[in-house]
Amino acid sequence: MTLAIAAIFVAIAAPAFTDLIARTRTKSVAAELYAALSRTRSEALMRNTQMTISAKNGAWQSGWTVASTGGTNIDDRGATAGVSVSGPTSVAFNASGRLPSVTPPMFVVTSAASTTATVCVSVDLGGRPYIKMAATC
Repeated sequence: MTLAIAAIFVAIAAPAFTDLIARTRTKSVAAELYAALSRTRSEALMRNTQMTISAKNGAWQSGWTVASTGGTNIDDRGATAGVSVSGPTSVAFNASGRLPSVTPPMFVVTSAASTTATVCVSVDLGGRPYIKMAATC
């Protein structure tokens, strides 16, 4: 009898636990992307040169690199598992820490395991990144 009740509780809790793991993984990748964008901007200001954060192999799920225009790698992040990231393939910050383009980049980080686990990471034209817990930026 006790085993049957425990099995019922596990069956009820499993979907919620899976969703919790998916949301946590999504928030973690979004926070890492936010930190990488902040670091790229900071390095551009500190080095007084253009810095770029780029998706590896054209896909953010493969990871990203932060490099100067001379090709010096500052940061290298590996692939993400169970999370997809959509957005531009690269973001450049000029020596003043601003974006040289007129269109601010926006990234949508979603989980493959849950439709409710979505985070938006965006950068304003001044170069400051933001995180918003929403499906759209």
